[in-house]
Amino acid sequence: MLLLNIDFIYREPLPELFEFILHLAVAVVVGILYIFTLNFFTISAILIKWLTSFVLILPAILLYLPLTILAVRETPASNDIEAIAWWTLGHILFAAVMAASAQIMHKKTPH
Repeated sequence: MLLLNIDFIYREPLPELFEFILHLAVAVVVGILYIFTLNFFTISAILIKWLTSFVLILPAILLYLPLTILAVRETPASNDIEAIAWWTLGHILFAAVMAASAQIMHKKTPH
């Protein structure tokens, strides 16, 4: 499964749950980086918040090909359009949830 496949980093197989937790940890780091970026550059415009979230996620989308090539376990082919579409849609959804969450949190904070 490509979503959790980081087998090229370690020698011994890791439990899938551990790989999932690592994936979530990276997502948390990206979320923190997103909030830090919004605060550091004092970004309050909704459109810029959304663009920032997509810019931060773009590298993850572009990692599909290198991670597929590096994978030791079987993964979808590097030219599998359906797999690329699911990978891309999943990361776009994450970017959208980040931006929407930031907008909701901003509305709840006193000005």
